[in-house]
Amino acid sequence: MFVRYKNFWFRVIASLLAAHFIVLFGVVETFFQLLCDPVYYIALAGSFLIALLLVNYIHFITIRLDKHYDWQVKPIERTALQFFFGFVLTGILAFLLALAYFSTQGVQILKTPYLRFDYPIILVLLFFTNLYYLGHYIYLQWRMEKNAVVNTPIIEATTSQEPEGKKSFMVNQGAKNIPIPLDQIAYFYRDEATFLRTFNEEDYVIPQPLDEVQQYLNEKDFFRANRQMLVNRNACKHFESLPHNKLELFTQPKYKQQIVISQLRNRNFKDWMEG
Repeated sequence: MFVRYKNFWFRVIASLLAAHFIVLFGVVETFFQLLCDPVYYIALAGSFLIALLLVNYIHFITIRLDKHYDWQVKPIERTALQFFFGFVLTGILAFLLALAYFSTQGVQILKTPYLRFDYPIILVLLFFTNLYYLGHYIYLQWRMEKNAVVNTPIIEATTSQEPEGKKSFMVNQGAKNIPIPLDQIAYFYRDEATFLRTFNEEDYVIPQPLDEVQQYLNEKDFFRANRQMLVNRNACKHFESLPHNKLELFTQPKYKQQIVISQLRNRNFKDWMEG
């Protein structure tokens, strides 16, 4: 599942604070004395660049793992991979970057207190950085599920007339404008832009967001699986149970990522499939 972590400035500020803390650790001078020392700024700049590289590496690894090893779908594999790539490899990278930095200063890292004092603190900070991304993921998933429930259209029980919707969606192919009938659309999905995929596995960009698309569709034919997808009943092959009363939906044509149906939508989806 694609998760967008909008935390650029958090990464920058966190890297700067971590760099300041590492430089300040074990120093007997006061903060004001350090501000008057040019060596402090050189050390801070080097530590900041290293910290920023490490944090951005964890950011990149987390996004890649989110796409292929979602926490909700493969929790055991994801935990092991996050620990290895996000913590172990990052710890090794931190040592190599520090080694390169000390080498530029003409200092042998093994003759400094770095491994005894600074490096353990860096490992602790890397560990908590990984925990931050896990917490951020949990928060974003909770918020998306909450918004999905709030934004789900409610059809009054007294309504006897079917809502009138689109019969097709217009797409562009070069200079051509092509109407795609609804019965040829397997699902709509969001990946940066909004796309529709036909049963012939053709993908087209459409201008409408998913919330607007949903208003045009008959709820008997299409179901809002999650914030990223609206799926046609005829595209649903089967589904399997996941931990925490969630479901994984399998479609034809196959979608590139796991399709997770939340606990809040579980009952509605099963009722829809049986309807």
